[in-house]
Amino acid sequence: AVHNRLLALNYSVARTREEVSAHHQAWGLQIQAAQSGGSRQRGPYSNGRDPARRLRVGYVSPDFNAHSVSYFAEVIVRDRDAAATHVTCYYASRKEDSMTKRLRGLADQWIDISAKT
Repeated sequence: AVHNRLLALNYSVARTREEVSAHHQAWGLQIQAAQSGGSRQRGPYSNGRDPARRLRVGYVSPDFNAHSVSYFAEVIVRDRDAAATHVTCYYASRKEDSMTKRLRGLADQWIDISAKT
């Protein structure tokens, strides 16, 4: 139910971007606290601070196959600036077809997470 509410908020004309962002951040903090027992403190991140570094982007989906979602994903992954972005696709399905193979070839990294879903 929370996921649906957060999704609906993305399309709300009655909420500001800041309000929508605050709702998403609050939910993320609740999930983080639940997973860590509320006691885990994050230290400084080890990634470089150079603004010219390559941006790492991850996409998670069970639909990286002959599904309408994959046709949109293909354009995003294929037409990106590959010198500026590193794409990792996390595939949450065991179904494999020609579209799966095509997307796997376009991504910099492909991780099968089907056993974890």
